[in-house]
Amino acid sequence: NKMRLGTLRQAITLAYLEDQVNISQIEHPIVIIGDGYGLMASLIFQSFSQIKSKIVLINLTQNLLIDAFYIYESLTDINMALVKDEEQYNQALNSDEVQFILIQADNSKLISKSNIGIAINICSMQEMNPQIIQEYFDQLRNSKDGNTLFYCANRVEKTLPDGTMVS
Repeated sequence: NKMRLGTLRQAITLAYLEDQVNISQIEHPIVIIGDGYGLMASLIFQSFSQIKSKIVLINLTQNLLIDAFYIYESLTDINMALVKDEEQYNQALNSDEVQFILIQADNSKLISKSNIGIAINICSMQEMNPQIIQEYFDQLRNSKDGNTLFYCANRVEKTLPDGTMVS
């Protein structure tokens, strides 16, 4: 079996984050924006058996379903919660049974209602319009404790199908 380039990129990123910020020791939620096949979420969960934090995935609805499917297929004995409001989000954060919290992109503002240990975005903000990118940055800045780390790796610039230049 060959390793896909995307898988290698995620594994190297995870090793870097563990080296730089001890991601395995972060107690507040690890928020992954636009994971893509649930790969980073699965790697984090598998790599750190005693992970202390919840893993929160934010994605477009169809992509979030794909993330959930692949996480479910690649891991055993896990529970996920799809949350749509602040009450559900808080319940999932406080549940000992839930490891993964799924949030549809339209509800992404929920993340600013609690602490965020680290947010991760790899190669998906380059697919968003500048206004949406700004909203994510604002949500991260406005997280409850204000000490959110953010790892973001995207292209320097990209022209979207509608002609919008993202940089």
